[in-house]
Amino acid sequence: MTTSTATKSLGTLHLLCGKMASGKTTFSHQIAAQYQALRLSEDEWLAECFPGDVKTIKDYAHYSERIKPLVAMLVTQSLRSGVDVVMDFPANTPKQRAWLLGLALACQATHQLYWMITSDQECLHRLSIRRAEQPDRRRFDVPEMFETMSAYFTAPTADETKNITTVDPSLAEHFFELTVTMEKIEPFTIPTDLLLIADPNIESIQSYQETGFGFVAIAHQRGERNIVAACVVSAHSSELGELKNISVRPDFQQQGIGRRLLDYVIEQAKTKEWKTLNLTTGTFGYPLTLYQRAGFRVTEVRKNYFIDHYRDAIFEHGIQHQDSLLLSLDLTSFDSSITR
Repeated sequence: MTTSTATKSLGTLHLLCGKMASGKTTFSHQIAAQYQALRLSEDEWLAECFPGDVKTIKDYAHYSERIKPLVAMLVTQSLRSGVDVVMDFPANTPKQRAWLLGLALACQATHQLYWMITSDQECLHRLSIRRAEQPDRRRFDVPEMFETMSAYFTAPTADETKNITTVDPSLAEHFFELTVTMEKIEPFTIPTDLLLIADPNIESIQSYQETGFGFVAIAHQRGERNIVAACVVSAHSSELGELKNISVRPDFQQQGIGRRLLDYVIEQAKTKEWKTLNLTTGTFGYPLTLYQRAGFRVTEVRKNYFIDHYRDAIFEHGIQHQDSLLLSLDLTSFDSSITR
């Protein structure tokens, strides 16, 4: 998400931009909770330091400048101490962003800018709710003030920072949650490094990437989409398919993602009117358990398969794979509900 040469001992500075009532403050609390970060709010600082003095936009500009030196010192000291900092300060203009980004730059810390993208209509609706819930804000939370403040808003650009993540406030509640979806994909677009986890033969991978069918598990988190598991299946005939590779990124293993992807692939195989789905695997190890739990049955033992077909020895749990098993799944009678 971020790119920097900062060391891991430094904290990350989290910034927010978006129009008035776009959900910045609510999301700032989520970021702080996610990263156990120090959260600083400009509204709260102004209310505590200058109670009742901020009555106009001119007042705001004056007093917000006065708190900057103290805020800057607190932020940079926290980042240098390895504490993440969430700034619920507006990063809505190039000038505001330059000051905030300068805080991270001053101590070579990483940063992330979250851009809350909300329609004007939704912002105005949120303002009306806020007026009802917070009577002390009625003077400021009006359509006229929204229009005035929106005139100053300038969308962030890659020239300012490459670390921009867009956030849909309607989905922000689940922004840090991990969800995984299954999709069909062209096999040649699957990262080779991922397929190498299950098959160390690069020539073999390239062969079935050219002719097979690709399926992936996509992890959705923090507004990003990442392929975390992949499978390639080839057609041997109009009635027979072969599962050539199924791989899961190490940091996503043991979470049931491989089984979900396998179930998805089996259902997709049934739509191709294949009668049987075959695969080749080792005589021991977790993959064998995964396949058998999904309904595959051993139909053949192939002696010295891994010795004859791979240049380098393959070890798992300190034991060398030598023989292989041919497993088959009868798609005509397969019922996934009884194998879970």
